[in-house]
Amino acid sequence: MVAINPDVYVLDEPSSNLDVGAIRKIKEIIGMLKSMGKMIVIAEHRIYYLKDLVDRAIHLEGGKIAGEYSMEELSAFEDAKRFQTGIRSIYFPKYSPRNMSLSGEDARLDMRFLSFGYEKEQVLDIAKANISAGQITAIIGENGAGKSIFVMVCLSKQ
Repeated sequence: MVAINPDVYVLDEPSSNLDVGAIRKIKEIIGMLKSMGKMIVIAEHRIYYLKDLVDRAIHLEGGKIAGEYSMEELSAFEDAKRFQTGIRSIYFPKYSPRNMSLSGEDARLDMRFLSFGYEKEQVLDIAKANISAGQITAIIGENGAGKSIFVMVCLSKQ
């Protein structure tokens, strides 16, 4: 429950830097506030966790409204439109490790043919990777390269 209980909530990227469990909790809280009749405005580019909650989305570009969409309309966006607008998928990320094992004795993570994607967009496609105990491995790349997804998939196998 929120202590102050305002009528309007303005959230700026509430899912930023949160793990999947924390994002689920944020979704629950937002859902609770919505059921209480609160006005909620969320600035966010990661919208998969909001797909069952959001009534409409306003797309800003250069400080101006470039479009208004229902979640149904957003789900129909082609990949090119998503890329153009910077709007991420409304579907929860899914991964399919076809061959991945983590051994406790020698603490080695072996990955073979690991893929991960959002709906139609493949985000991770690793043919082979090995990480061994006694090493520090940095996963590097630009924003959106798949670093967090890679780590999330690795952690899900522990």
